Amino acid sequence: ASMAGDLVTAQAEADRALRIAGDSSVIVYGGIQRELIRLCTLEGDLVAALRHADGNSFALEGRVPRHVEPSAIIHGASVALLQGNVVDAAARAERALTATRLAPVQRVIVRCAGWVAVVSAMRGDLARARSLIAEAGRHIPLDGNLGLSGIVHLARVQLALREAGPVPPSVDLRLERVEGPARLLLPLLLARLAVLN
Repeated sequence: ASMAGDLVTAQAEADRALRIAGDSSVIVYGGIQRELIRLCTLEGDLVAALRHADGNSFALEGRVPRHVEPSAIIHGASVALLQGNVVDAAARAERALTATRLAPVQRVIVRCAGWVAVVSAMRGDLARARSLIAEAGRHIPLDGNLGLSGIVHLARVQLALREAGPVPPSVDLRLERVEGPARLLLPLLLARLAVLN
């Protein structure tokens, strides 16, 4: 239904799936939760998207492996940024980075560090943005891994814009090649880059 553009039916089916999943599988619940965030975002209902990102009264803490929690938190950061609430987005991104450092998984650390770097550059904290971009690069080689490095590349671009320096060479940033919550924010960031350039 989603692929056919019928977002109403898609959301109804996702809501039904969420009720069926319930407490039976938090991993399945998390996957449906992310789909609902995406559908609500596509519909322009960012309040509902943020409610789903916050678990919609379903507490993940202590119910999923610790490395899973940052994914839900960083989805909330992306929705907050779409709402224009950079302060809330920064707080959520920092919380996700702290959570993933407590249960380190390199790919998740790279994503969370990239998100905090983007928001830090937007807020003018350029030293923090540079530090996090360097940290991401130390964990996993980012060249040739666009799915993982897309958010880090956008952080580099945002940093360059704030420093009035040369913008890094563009890469082929398409939705199908970017993973995770960066898919929600990519069109907005690329549009912002086009305006600033």
